[in-house]
Amino acid sequence: MRRFLAIFIVMAMITTVITVFAVNYKTETANFPILIDGEVWKTDSPVITVDDRTYLPLRALGEALGVGVDWNEDKKQVEITTQTTQPTKPEQSDMKDYHYSGDTVDDPIDVSLINLIATPERFDGKYVMVIGVGNLEFEGNALYLSKDDLKYGNTKNSVWLANFTNYQKEYEDYNGKIVIVEGRFNMNNDGHMWMNSGAIEDITRYEDWEALMEDAQRLLESYGGSLSPSKN
Repeated sequence: MRRFLAIFIVMAMITTVITVFAVNYKTETANFPILIDGEVWKTDSPVITVDDRTYLPLRALGEALGVGVDWNEDKKQVEITTQTTQPTKPEQSDMKDYHYSGDTVDDPIDVSLINLIATPERFDGKYVMVIGVGNLEFEGNALYLSKDDLKYGNTKNSVWLANFTNYQKEYEDYNGKIVIVEGRFNMNNDGHMWMNSGAIEDITRYEDWEALMEDAQRLLESYGGSLSPSKN
């Protein structure tokens, strides 16, 4: 009887193991379009289906919907920040007084991008004004230290421009140019695939710095002055 019972238990265990490992999941790359507000959503990250359930890349979808998706390295967790309403972009002349997050914006700290990257703890959570080389593209919104850093993809010499995807087309002419940016610095947000060195969030200003300097130069020249260093 004991022998029979032992054989029965072993057979039951084998049957259970076989049943567990017999579960197969059918995984495929999605071959159908995904529309957001009536427009086909395009992403470089794969969209897959598992047993007829669709799985989308979280960060890419978050950017398309204006939702913040960040990886918290300290807590080893994904953090999603939602907005109750999608902010509408103000006119450039009004951007300084416009607040995406609804909080009070202090006078920005004028900081170099080098200091922002080298000593992020000094500026974490602060409203900053910084100049760098702008680049807005899918999963690549960033402010670079130099044009060479942008050219050669040195993303660690850049900060992520968060939740700015909706303005890529509007500001595409600024790509590769020196721009001035104002927003809230977050040292814990390293951008897409954690490639950057912090992020500027709640952006309230994104402007062509080269054009501003050219305008200032023309204004000064009309009064007999110049932005260029004098030669003695």
